[in-house]
Amino acid sequence: MNAPRHAAPAPAADFRPGALALRIRRGTTQFLIPRAWVRSVAPITQVAPLPRVKPWVLGMALHADRPVPLLDPAAYAGAAADGIKAAVLIGRSDGAGLALVATDVPGRFVSVPATAYLESGEGWLARLHGCPAAAWWLEAERLTTELKS
Repeated sequence: MNAPRHAAPAPAADFRPGALALRIRRGTTQFLIPRAWVRSVAPITQVAPLPRVKPWVLGMALHADRPVPLLDPAAYAGAAADGIKAAVLIGRSDGAGLALVATDVPGRFVSVPATAYLESGEGWLARLHGCPAAAWWLEAERLTTELKS
């Protein structure tokens, strides 16, 4: 009997060397968020925990009087990080936002290095190679899909 074939994950639509991205830190890990998905940066004051969620979902936070899920990319990547200081609201301009935890406020826009490339993977973070420091690329389309499931 043949094993089922799985389609390879689609490459990140927003990733390309030279693209503009917001670089944030969570603990000692860097994450790059495609510029097109960044909506705002805000301090986090309260988080309402949710029952029976994945470890990287910290709960719900209010942003502009709307509840949005608060996510920890470090936990998703298997890295350790201390307390929450701020969040970057990400999302499509025509849709609801997602909150992403960050520790440096407000983060910094950087160009993806010309030597950078992504390691293929299944989840919403892809390891980014060819950068001066260890970093992950946030695959916003995949995150949107994962949160719907």
